[in-house]
Amino acid sequence: MTEMHSPLTNKIMLASPYNYSVGRSGYKVCKITPHHMAGVLTAEQCAATFQNPNRGASANYCIGYDGGIVCNVDEVNRAWTSSNGVNDCQAITIEVSNSQAGGNWPISEASWNSLVNLCVDICKRYGFRLTFDGTPNGSLTMHKMFWATSCPGPYLESKMPELAATVNAILDGGSAPSPTPTPSTEKYGVGTQCCTNTLATSSTGGKVYKGDWEGTITRVVSGAPYPYLLNNGTGWTNDIGIDTDPHVPGQTGADQILTVGSVVTSVAMSLLANGGTKTINGDECVNVPALGGWFPTKFLSEYDASDGAKDNYLANDKAKVYVDQCTVEAINIPYNLAQIHGNWVSATPLTELANGK
Repeated sequence: MTEMHSPLTNKIMLASPYNYSVGRSGYKVCKITPHHMAGVLTAEQCAATFQNPNRGASANYCIGYDGGIVCNVDEVNRAWTSSNGVNDCQAITIEVSNSQAGGNWPISEASWNSLVNLCVDICKRYGFRLTFDGTPNGSLTMHKMFWATSCPGPYLESKMPELAATVNAILDGGSAPSPTPTPSTEKYGVGTQCCTNTLATSSTGGKVYKGDWEGTITRVVSGAPYPYLLNNGTGWTNDIGIDTDPHVPGQTGADQILTVGSVVTSVAMSLLANGGTKTINGDECVNVPALGGWFPTKFLSEYDASDGAKDNYLANDKAKVYVDQCTVEAINIPYNLAQIHGNWVSATPLTELANGK
């Protein structure tokens, strides 16, 4: 039996096609391999890193510190997660966020509950139980079994026997865990439009940036230092950042700080020498190093005639190109990425246009 993704999935953010293998080489799904992210991230933030075509890694699922579940590689395909082709061909691999960085790399109760429920769903659909014997022979495996790594971290490793026992008990008729919702005590709520001069890479802090951003609060983590998530991924902010920003939502102009909805083009960019073209998902693409790799030619225009003819033939290595005017669909601040036309690219060459002009 094969499925594209679990019904527990909150969002689908597929990895770059350069970061996973199509199909499972004839193997059937009969294992689960949980990993840890070695950081405090949302599921979306983790999945976004695997959309970078140069990442060379992916996972079938990402579970955020708040329990959110994102499908990153369809279950019919092999993710590149465990440094072992045979294991990854047989396993649904799951990246789980930590609740704090360092130490024994713990995970939150919300992440644990989502991991248990996702494992139960996978086992039911593919018809197997979890066995953990500390070797690759079990149906519950770890990254460290195949590579010189500490993944999944001391905490999650210590929970492997409990994970197997809990999942099997639910398969035998026990009750699945459910997180207890915590009432929000924060000043602002989901749906609030705001401007802020402060963004953090996670609700607990991480890297903190100063600037000027506009967006809509899409998630609230009560009690966190930066409880408000903007635009499902732009970044996290707090009361001080919002209350001390002088701007009014909807009235900000081009400030070259990209947000979801920013109208952008780009500076002139060179093509990779001798890069030629490649067809990806039916689109002719050229390699634009400034954007981070391959990008569809239908969204590019020739900048000048330095190749001898301004003919929009972008395969010529001497041609310089720019991105046609478009709208930013998503932002990943930690990795300086922006999503345009469904592609994650480096945000560095993009330039914001005031009022879309």
